[in-house]
Amino acid sequence: MHFTEKHLLIQLAKTWNNLDTSFIEHFLAEDFTYESQWVITPIQGKDNFLPYLKSKFQAIESAI
Repeated sequence: MHFTEKHLLIQLAKTWNNLDTSFIEHFLAEDFTYESQWVITPIQGKDNFLPYLKSKFQAIESAI
């Protein structure tokens, strides 16, 4: 199945709006690399990124 850039961006927005990684989990490549000014070293791999993002979402939820 082919997804458009618009569809993928909508899924990313849903992820952040709902604080739920399930919207993007199956779109990420296994060798995905995440870099941000907020992380010292890049996060390598989908299996390392998703727990990081889930933890970030939990911190946001606990602050609301």
